[in-house]
This record gives sequence, structure tokens and C-alpha cells, in this order.
Amino acid sequence: MEESIPSELYLQIIDQMPNPIWRAGIDAKCNFFNKAWFNFTGKTMEQEVGDGWAEGVHKEDFDICLKTYLDAFKKRQSFEMEYRLMHKDGTYHWILDCGSPFFDKSKKFIGYIGACYDINENREYRLLFSNMTSGFAYHKIITDGLGAPIDYQFIDINQPFEKIMGLNKNDILGKKVTEVLPGIEKDPADWIKKYGEVALKGVEIKFENFSPLLNKWFLSLPTLLKKDIL
Repeated sequence: MEESIPSELYLQIIDQMPNPIWRAGIDAKCNFFNKAWFNFTGKTMEQEVGDGWAEGVHKEDFDICLKTYLDAFKKRQSFEMEYRLMHKDGTYHWILDCGSPFFDKSKKFIGYIGACYDINENREYRLLFSNMTSGFAYHKIITDGLGAPIDYQFIDINQPFEKIMGLNKNDILGKKVTEVLPGIEKDPADWIKKYGEVALKGVEIKFENFSPLLNKWFLSLPTLLKKDIL
């Protein structure tokens, strides 16, 4: 016979999760938030239950946030949405909110549960990307067993970069530069070494190089955005 786990234990587990989590009843009103939620908002359960949490949503995002939530609720469907929520320091952070309906053992609908992720840094970086007129690429440096840079992976690129390089974003994201541009490891411009030094040493450099492989002159200003090293 299957032994049931008390709902109180589930709530204790959720309360220890590192990312903000909320729960709503069949009335679409929130009735539970975990500790990570309060660590983010700086508020109390009494302030957030019901519709209280919505007071922290940025006014420009409020209508679409509420519509997305209620539309999914009516259809008993999962949803994902991005909106700005006020942080305890008084600033707004972009968060990704993922909600799903949940049911009891008899498959009766008993509410929604959702998990939130702070994507503020990534969101601001994407906005920066989209507004730049110069070619821009975000790379992850790959090292060998001794810690020397041997390759880098395309994480994101903007439209001007596509045009300059003659590459399609959908064809190269997630791929190594040695896959996208075979032979680049032998290019006198030595892109891998220079970009690797920026990531590994945290130094910013500026250099002009002619690449025989690409038959173009480049002015490069690699900058350490985040220490991504494999």
C-alpha cells in the first residue's frame, strides 16, 4: 500500500528551495510563498497573500502579467512569463515566472504552483545586445587540462555581428568557433588566445588584426562580462 506524504512536509521542502516559489488555490489567489520569495521582496506572508504580491509588479507589466496568469488559470495550462518585480532594495528585477496547475490523487484541480528565476542580468544584457550597432558576440571560453584556452563557444550574437561575419545566428549558437570556422585555431590573428586571456585574467584589451581566414580587418575590444570557463 502506497504511503502518502503529509502536505506539510511538501511545504517544508518547498520552503527550503533556493528560488522564489508561490502557490495559489482554486480562486487564483496566492496562499503560500517560500522563504526565498520573502528574501527577494523583503515582505511578509501577510503582505503578499491573496493579491498582495501583485503590488510589487511594475505598472508597465501589470496588465500583461495578470492576463497571462488568468488566461492560463482558466484553461488549466502551464505558463511562462517575464515581468519586473520589486526587489527588497527598491529596484525592479526582471524575473521569469513558470506556473503549472496541480491536481490531487483523484485528478481534481486544486490550484497552481509556480517558480521564479531572477533573469535581470540576462535581460539587461539582451537589451544591450539588441541596441548595439557594432558587431557583438558573447563567448564561453573552453580550456584544456592545464587551463589554457583551446576554443570558445558561441552563446549569443547580435544582428550586426551576423552581417559582418556572414554567419546565421541559428546556425552557430552553441557551437565551438573551431566548428563554425575550421582552421581558425591556426589564424595569425590568434582569436582564441586573446579572448582566452580576457576571460582567464580579467584584463580588457583592444587590438586590430587582419584575418587571412576571413580576409577582413577587425578592431576587437573583448570584455569580461561573466567568467564562463569550461
